[in-house]
Amino acid sequence: MKTLSLLIPAIALTLLLAGCSSSGNSYIGKEYELNKVWVLQNLAGKTADNSNFPNGLPWMELKVNSTTMSGSTGCNTMGGPVYATSDKIYFGNIISTRMYCEGVNEQGFFNALQNARTWTIENDRLFLYDAPGGIVLAVFKEGEVPKTEPQN
Repeated sequence: MKTLSLLIPAIALTLLLAGCSSSGNSYIGKEYELNKVWVLQNLAGKTADNSNFPNGLPWMELKVNSTTMSGSTGCNTMGGPVYATSDKIYFGNIISTRMYCEGVNEQGFFNALQNARTWTIENDRLFLYDAPGGIVLAVFKEGEVPKTEPQN
């Protein structure tokens, strides 16, 4: 009987601890809020629209758990590494296709990504800054991968 009274609490404790173990799929840290598609709204204080991106707004899909970024500059497809913590972000060497598109501020978009060092999300908008409390380089809204229409 004494053995049984010791065995039951030991089994209960084992089950309790097993239920609390990590599955390996959960993440801790707000950087995983970045794992979305983001569509450019504002670049260097100027509204992003068809006057500076006539072929469509730039967008990016961030996957910080696999440290990858992919998307479009509004002209070319792009991709590269991205590293993020709960408030810092760093885009590695971004590669892209090299088509020429008239009137697209592609270099300004690349500069914003390359100079970004911190980030915040407010009201479903991603803000990229050059430093903590610094200059807003770009603002993105949560979105979807834009559907491309055939060019005539």
